[in-house]
Amino acid sequence: PGRVVSVNWGAWLEVGMAAEVAAPVAFRALQRGDRVTRLEHPILGHRHESAGRRPWYAATLSPETHWVLGEHRVAGVPVMPGTGYLETARAAFEAAVPSPGPGHAIELRDVAFVAPLPVAEGTSAELRVLLTPAGDGMDFEVVSSAGGEPVQHARGSAAWVAAGEPAADLAEVRARCTYGSGAADPFASASGLVTFGPRWRSLREVRLGSDEQLAHLVAVPDVAAELAALPLHPALLDEATAFVAVSGEHSYLPLGYGRITVRGPLPATLWSHARLRDTGGGEVLAADLTLYDDTGEPVVDISDFVLRRVDRQSMTRTVGEGTRNAAEAVPVKEESATAGVALDLDGARRGIPPADGAEAFRRLLAAGLGSQVVVNATALPEFVAGVRELTQDTVADELGAAAATGESDTADDDHVAPRTDLESTLAGLWGEVLGARRVSVEQDFFELGGNSLVAVQLIALIRKKVGVRLPMRSLFQVPTVAEMAALVEELRGQDAPARPATITRLPREERR
Repeated sequence: PGRVVSVNWGAWLEVGMAAEVAAPVAFRALQRGDRVTRLEHPILGHRHESAGRRPWYAATLSPETHWVLGEHRVAGVPVMPGTGYLETARAAFEAAVPSPGPGHAIELRDVAFVAPLPVAEGTSAELRVLLTPAGDGMDFEVVSSAGGEPVQHARGSAAWVAAGEPAADLAEVRARCTYGSGAADPFASASGLVTFGPRWRSLREVRLGSDEQLAHLVAVPDVAAELAALPLHPALLDEATAFVAVSGEHSYLPLGYGRITVRGPLPATLWSHARLRDTGGGEVLAADLTLYDDTGEPVVDISDFVLRRVDRQSMTRTVGEGTRNAAEAVPVKEESATAGVALDLDGARRGIPPADGAEAFRRLLAAGLGSQVVVNATALPEFVAGVRELTQDTVADELGAAAATGESDTADDDHVAPRTDLESTLAGLWGEVLGARRVSVEQDFFELGGNSLVAVQLIALIRKKVGVRLPMRSLFQVPTVAEMAALVEELRGQDAPARPATITRLPREERR
């Protein structure tokens, strides 16, 4: 029976969600009423807890304050190494989920590197590790915020597992790998795409065997001093794994890991045994690795470490664009008068000052303007025109993407519909990651617009939905739904327990 007025507010200045994005992380935490606990970790600085939200872990990184950025550069730009995501995910999970007891190890599974995190000189980035309960552990996401929507950089899952027996004996591996050794600095980037600081100088030699390699590492003083605080030291782990990608012909960068079992912290003297796999075509490299201490005790087991071949010019352009976008969105030094200014559709600094908003609120209640009132710093026709333009661009992009992936409501002569429940499930998952309404079971994944990055994400999704752990390189070997379904059935058969032989019971008349 009373009077009701609904108010559509535009972006505000200094306060509100738009301003919160630009505010420093500590100030935003106070605004939200978070309970912030300090973490004793060289990268992750704080644990955040707030009502109605799961705890998350954060760090504010810059090349000037964090060597993990300053000493790892792609095309000259500071970029977080993939091993940095592994250590932050491990640390966040260990802080969130206590160990169930002795003899257990943290296992990271289906880790996919989604996008690089470049941070330009003189700027900073807020890094967050988000954890979500899933099955016997947690799903994790490593994201950053640079004045806009969060960007996902890595994802996977983590759990405590009982540590099993090692795959091989170090003494036997050393006896097999005797075919010569690499140079003192075999991890130097042959293409010049990646450059490293002094912490990336622990690799001493690489011994070669038949489809296997054995690397010997001795931590440089800076790294040795940090091992207690960084069990998966990003620089040491990077050198202990990526030496398998050394090639003068192509550039390879890590794509993801099938499984990483962390039995213990990395030691100062380390042996890394890599078993190379058939990857098909040279698009990706894949290897299993076991890392040992100097006594031969395994400390880390890695399965399905996958690297993809990258185009140097394309990677340089991607990193450069990411750095420019971040620098424009979050300048390190900003005058207080412009802090928290919302950006309008055209990028201009427009918004509602709090004093003007309070006055507008008083006036709209005093005047009979109707049941719905719009309060905006930009003239409404101009604002609507900008929204319409953005909408038209988005529709055009979606139509272009649909055409590129062959998505259409019309019949396709080449379309082969799923013939089994498994093919139907897999086709649905393919369509989900490729953005296609339907997928022919005979169409090639890469012809549908897939790439190596989407392939890793699809393999992780299949493990969760279908319950079968496919090798991360699968789509390079079985690139159609039909072939993948056959592989899934084959792996299911291998996992099934062997049935004892039985004697068929014959009818009484036939036994006589």
